[in-house]
Amino acid sequence: MQDLGAKQKLLTITPVKVRSSAKVCGFLMPKVGISSQAPEFSLNPLVFIPAVLAMILIFACIFAHANSPLYYAQQEIGHGEIGGNNQGIYVRQYLNGQENLPWCAGFISYCIRKSDIKKRYTLRAKDYLTMGLKVSDPQPENLIIFTRKGGGHVGIIEKITQTTITTIEGNVGDYPAKVKRVIYQKNNIKNLLGFIKLQ
Repeated sequence: MQDLGAKQKLLTITPVKVRSSAKVCGFLMPKVGISSQAPEFSLNPLVFIPAVLAMILIFACIFAHANSPLYYAQQEIGHGEIGGNNQGIYVRQYLNGQENLPWCAGFISYCIRKSDIKKRYTLRAKDYLTMGLKVSDPQPENLIIFTRKGGGHVGIIEKITQTTITTIEGNVGDYPAKVKRVIYQKNNIKNLLGFIKLQ
């Protein structure tokens, strides 16, 4: 016969004492020292107002870049000719529905049209020499314009260091030409006509 006394000892649970308790979802739970009083909090205008203005400025800069010709140029990297030289869906997009024409200027016109800058749609790179302010100290989002046999070439500046200028340009390379990043040494840019700040 089983010893009931031994069984009773095995099932005995020693109660645990808690200083206080609270009911959570119908169960009695021990409190863990959470205060029911909200902590004191005050705003210092000398800190709060500049912080808000800084956040507004940050968001304004982000929005401005996301609606700039440079932003749209970055989204087009890798696109270009399909099916033939100066042909394909992207080329038609840049050339405003046409094909079989050099398309670097059309690519820049496409990016400008998608932004808030109001300029006429041109397929001639050298036209950009008269569509903004010529600058000697180029900055990101300025245009870079070259001369070449039979016309010109244009790209948009993405990045500048002490020694290099990185651009995004359309119609770069042999077929199938693409939209690509190009890096130039500042002291060795061949056939350069100038830098243009769009206005």
